[in-house]
Amino acid sequence: MCSLLVAPGLARGEDISAAGSLGVGMFGPVPSTTVDVAIDLTGEHYAVGVGARLRLLVGEGLRDEDWDEISELARIIRYAIYRLDSDEDDGLIRLSVAVGELGGATLGEGILIDDYATGDDVDHGRLGAQLRFERQGHGVEGLVDDVIAPRIEGARAYVDIAGR
Repeated sequence: MCSLLVAPGLARGEDISAAGSLGVGMFGPVPSTTVDVAIDLTGEHYAVGVGARLRLLVGEGLRDEDWDEISELARIIRYAIYRLDSDEDDGLIRLSVAVGELGGATLGEGILIDDYATGDDVDHGRLGAQLRFERQGHGVEGLVDDVIAPRIEGARAYVDIAGR
């Protein structure tokens, strides 16, 4: 799609914001309009964003192919992130969970998966997830490219045997 006009709008509260944009252009040989809407909510340890893109093609209406898979419906969750760094008496605890379209994802410090992105195919959306938990140098991490229909999955556990 080639946009000729994009008019973003933004509404913001203390911890919530909403945005929308409208674009007109061509989708292949067909004139089209694209409407994007988004709502974002943030807190001390979390951020969540939901939204959707609707493409309306002249003479055809709503482009159903953008929403014909369950994975694409799940992408209404643009992102959900939770992160906690807690310095307990017996050591630092780190927890992070991310759900959404993955971009630049790594697993195993880049040895298992490096700079992976799920947004390469605009016609097939994927809702990926990544988890990391670490305590006193020991941890687990995992990644899945699509929680609905996984194609790529990976996990690892590690132990700091040096006791650093």
